[in-house]
Amino acid sequence: MLALTTTQVQGFSTAAIASISTTQFGDIATTLLGELSATQLKSVTATNLNSLTTTAIAALDTTLLAGLAVNQVAGLSATSIGALTTTQASGLANTQLAAITTAGLTGLTTTNVAALTTARAGALTAVQLGSLSTDQVGALTTDQANGLTAAAIGALKSTQAAGLTTTQLSALDTTHLQALNTTLLGALDATQVDSFTETQVASLKTTQLNALSAAAITDLSTTDVGALTTGQLSGLNATQVERLTSTQVGSLTSTQLGAISPAALATFSTDDIGALSTTQLAGVTAAQVTKLTTGQLSSLTSTQFAAITSTALAGLTALQLKGVATDTVAALGTDQLNALTNVAIGGITADQSGSLTTTQISGRPKPSWRPSAQRPLAG
Repeated sequence: MLALTTTQVQGFSTAAIASISTTQFGDIATTLLGELSATQLKSVTATNLNSLTTTAIAALDTTLLAGLAVNQVAGLSATSIGALTTTQASGLANTQLAAITTAGLTGLTTTNVAALTTARAGALTAVQLGSLSTDQVGALTTDQANGLTAAAIGALKSTQAAGLTTTQLSALDTTHLQALNTTLLGALDATQVDSFTETQVASLKTTQLNALSAAAITDLSTTDVGALTTGQLSGLNATQVERLTSTQVGSLTSTQLGAISPAALATFSTDDIGALSTTQLAGVTAAQVTKLTTGQLSSLTSTQFAAITSTALAGLTALQLKGVATDTVAALGTDQLNALTNVAIGGITADQSGSLTTTQISGRPKPSWRPSAQRPLAG
């Protein structure tokens, strides 16, 4: 077959070309393949194309490759795809690239992945992107990553998370970041999550933030924590909130603190509770106060306790009030005492009631003042 002339090759009918055996086709000089017409080229079987040596494939003209039908490209093996040069790979049309099977795509070198234009990378389907190796995923440029469709980037699997670089992650725009699935986000390590910018962290959906590992939450900078919305904070689970460091807790605003779920706030250590500023405590809600442990409440100083609003203190239970330090109860304002429920007042101890002045309880209706064991009120 190597003795064939250009004239002879161009004279082959499409039927004749389609009937050529792989052995015969593999013998055809690479230069003669370029002499095939567009019609003739489309009659070449994928099996025959795969019979070419890697050297022969690498020598194929880009124009010739551009003429392949999508079904021919779909039939290319991983070996054939791996033999393509960067020029050949980047020269494939969007439709051709999208036609490569997941099996064939495994042969695409990382160099060729990085060489794809943004438009070409954007042609990758969700199924194709989900089949890439971690090395191939890591080879994507930031422009390519942002050029992917939301459906495609959303198809990335947790097993591919390790391939994502901090450079890629920090460059994702809001649309692509919000397209990442929760399983993938949960597989990101602390270093990867820490690469997110303040704007990116604030743009994460509640479900996405909730999917982050506790270790990743711990590694968020105070700037990132400060960027969290109340909606995001309310979605954090108890395990995640428990992993917040004292520094992170200290960076929360009163509004942010008030947005944390009562069950999650109850996981704060006594040190974290004791470190809260009076400004922060002003944002605590009644629902949160109800869930605080006696240990947490006892860690508050009288100054801190006094910063809690009357509305929030209405959430105190009798058992909780009984565990509050006497000097803290003595420092409560009239409005705070008046806000306590009758049930809560019933839990006050003799020492606590003895520390109260008549002025402090003067605004409370007498029938409701029913301490369980009351000493004479202080003057």
